[in-house]
Amino acid sequence: MIKYSRKNTIVAAFLVVLVAIPIYASGIIKNFTGVSLEDKVVLVWETTDEQGLDHFRVERSTDGDMFFMLGVVQCNNESSSYEYVDESVFAKPTGDASGDRVYIYRLKLVYKDGHSEYTDPIQVTPRISSTRHTWGSIKAMFK
Repeated sequence: MIKYSRKNTIVAAFLVVLVAIPIYASGIIKNFTGVSLEDKVVLVWETTDEQGLDHFRVERSTDGDMFFMLGVVQCNNESSSYEYVDESVFAKPTGDASGDRVYIYRLKLVYKDGHSEYTDPIQVTPRISSTRHTWGSIKAMFK
């Protein structure tokens, strides 16, 4: 019978975790921000290291639960700055009395081995021009 001290057990468990789970850098993305310009939202982010990354999926939600893919941005495979412009910003739905619409954005980092992880979400309240707002209202009437 082999006896382990508490210290050895912790070290052994730590070593198993390191061997069993591939380690992905959770600090790859820095400064993920969104800026509302008239009729669009500009998302900007920087990377520190893109080793093993294949691409980024830009996703948007209005409730924080259901996210939809807006587009794909290919990696440069080195520390880089990126920008994605969301031009599909529309006025809030007719009858929505909750105030301004808030969009929630996140990035899905997709690795070459198929693994993926998400950034923390950010919130942006878009500014809609009166023309776009009117057009959105007209389209809503015919749905």
